[in-house]
Amino acid sequence: MKKIRFIFLVLLTSIAVLSCNKTEEVVVPDTQNDMGDALPPEIAEIIFDTKSIPLKSSEIILPNGLSVEEFLIQTKQKFKNGRVEATKEMGPQEVRNYIIAKMAELAIKLDGKIPYGYGLRSYTSAGKPLGECNTDMSYIGLDCSGLMYQLFNHVGIELIKGTANEQRNVASIKNALIKAIPDWTTLTVEDKGQVPINDKNVETGDIIYWLNDIGKAFHIGIVLDMPAYGGKVLFQSNGSDTDCNKKKTRCGLCARNLRLGEAGVRALPLTQGRVNGFSTKYGVIRINAGISGKWDFNLKCQDANFNFLSQNLDFPIMQNNEFEIKVNNVAYQGDSKTYNLVFKFKYNKAINTLDCTLNTTSPLAAPNFFRNDSFSIELKTDITKPQNATLGDNRDAGCDYEVQFINKTKINVEKLKL
Repeated sequence: MKKIRFIFLVLLTSIAVLSCNKTEEVVVPDTQNDMGDALPPEIAEIIFDTKSIPLKSSEIILPNGLSVEEFLIQTKQKFKNGRVEATKEMGPQEVRNYIIAKMAELAIKLDGKIPYGYGLRSYTSAGKPLGECNTDMSYIGLDCSGLMYQLFNHVGIELIKGTANEQRNVASIKNALIKAIPDWTTLTVEDKGQVPINDKNVETGDIIYWLNDIGKAFHIGIVLDMPAYGGKVLFQSNGSDTDCNKKKTRCGLCARNLRLGEAGVRALPLTQGRVNGFSTKYGVIRINAGISGKWDFNLKCQDANFNFLSQNLDFPIMQNNEFEIKVNNVAYQGDSKTYNLVFKFKYNKAINTLDCTLNTTSPLAAPNFFRNDSFSIELKTDITKPQNATLGDNRDAGCDYEVQFINKTKINVEKLKL
C-alpha cells in the first residue's frame, strides 16, 4: 500500500528532481545519466526545513544594476530592430548580463515546481532517480547539477552533463561559453575561492559550490541578488539519495524529496551561516568580461551639454591590475592649444571598477599649465554612467570634468537563444 501511495504522489505532482552532488560514480539503470548529486542525509534534513524564497523577475538585480525584468524587456526591443537583429551583436558586459538574465528567467519558471531526483537531468522528459530513492516509475526531475545544466542550456550554452564536481571546473565552464560565443575573446571565468558571503564578494550569476572532506564538490547552485528580500539568495535543487540518516534514527527522506517547498528546485537564503550549513569548505566562481580592447573616453565640463574631447583608448590585455596610457597632441573642441594626457589606471576586478588619475599638460602652448584629476568608474555596463572627476593639484585648470567610457568591442551572439 505504501508503494502505491508513493507512486500516486509522483503522478500527482509531475515533478522534476534536482540533486546535490555525490562523490562516487553510480551505475545508471537508464540512459539519462550515470552519475548524480545528493546532499548527505544529515545536511539534507536541515535544508528540508529551510523556508523557500519566491522569485520575481522584477526583484532580481543583475550586475549592471537593472532587474531581470527590465533588462530582458530592453534586450527584446533591441533585437526587434532590423540592423541589430541582422548582426546579432552585443557588447561584452551586455553578453554577460544577458546570459545571467536568461538563467534567472528559467530559474523563475522552475522555482518551486520541480522536486528533487538523484541523477536526473531533464525538466521536460521523465527518468528514474538513482540511489535508494529509486522508484518503479519514471518522472520528471532534476538534481543540483542537472539544474545547472538546464540553466546554461536555456541560453544556448551546453555545460557538461556531469556532477557538481565536474561543473565547478573553470575550464569546463569557459569551454562551454567559448563554444557558444567564439567571438568573446575578453571572457574571463575565475574561481574566487572561499570568499566571505557579502555584497562586495558575490553578485547575481555567481556560481557557488561546496566541497566534502576529500575536496570534491557535492552541491552547486547560483547566486541571485534580491535587495527587496533583504539580500542574496541561493537557487539550487536539494534532496537526499538515501532514505535514512547514517544512524538510522530518522527515515523517510525519499518521500521528502518529492515535497515541493522542502526539496527540489527552489531558492534559499544565502547568508554566511547558511553557506556554512552546507559545508565550511566552498568556492565562488564568476563569469565576467575582461576590459581589454578599444574604448571611447568622453570628457566634458560638468555643466556642459557637449563633449569637448572624445578620445579612443586601447586597453591592453591585463597582465596585472595597473596600466598606463599616454596620448599626445590632443586638441580640445573650441581650443587652439594641444594637450598631452597621461592616464594611470588601476582595475579592481572583484567589483569591476576602474580607478584613474589623469594628468593633463600643454608643454608647447602653455608650459605652466597642468592639472591632475581622479575618478572611479564602474565598468558593469558597456556604456558607463557619466562620473564627476575630482580636481587635484593644478594651475589654470578651468572647469571641473565629467568623464564617461564606451566599450567599442562587439561580440557575435547568433548561437545564443535570444
